[in-house]
Amino acid sequence: MSLYSHLRVSSEYSISQGLLTVEQIVKNAVEKAVPSVALTDRANMFGLVKFFNKCESSGIKPISGCSINVIFDDEDQSYELLCLAKTNKGHKNLMKIISNAHNNKFYSTPIIKFNDLINLRMTLLSFQEVKEVTSLNILEEIIFLMQTILLINSPNTLKMILF
Repeated sequence: MSLYSHLRVSSEYSISQGLLTVEQIVKNAVEKAVPSVALTDRANMFGLVKFFNKCESSGIKPISGCSINVIFDDEDQSYELLCLAKTNKGHKNLMKIISNAHNNKFYSTPIIKFNDLINLRMTLLSFQEVKEVTSLNILEEIIFLMQTILLINSPNTLKMILF
């Protein structure tokens, strides 16, 4: 069994980004003996019911997630943020974030403002450091989030796990 889990996988539900079907993703995970895999389509979670059913019937642990665009108040450019749900509550919060991103009338694509993201999240995990943020005051939360954002792999991609 592999100790590696794919945490950034786009499916056919990511328009112009993913080519794999949910069936192909799960089949590849089974063939490679991967214990878990995340489905992180762009700004949507449309394929998750199908994904969860296929994973569970194949003995693979499904991880709920998506990637969304985040914009800071003083910038014109948005950044891609990878979000994974840690719990059922995190999954529900992630759905709220996606809904808010799609309901944002100021932009032509689904984008959430950074300040709105802070208000909607319950816990935060980064790939480099695991830390729950539940009882810090807002200034400490912003500092922690900014430190996490400094772990950028490329200028346009923020690698973070939310909730």
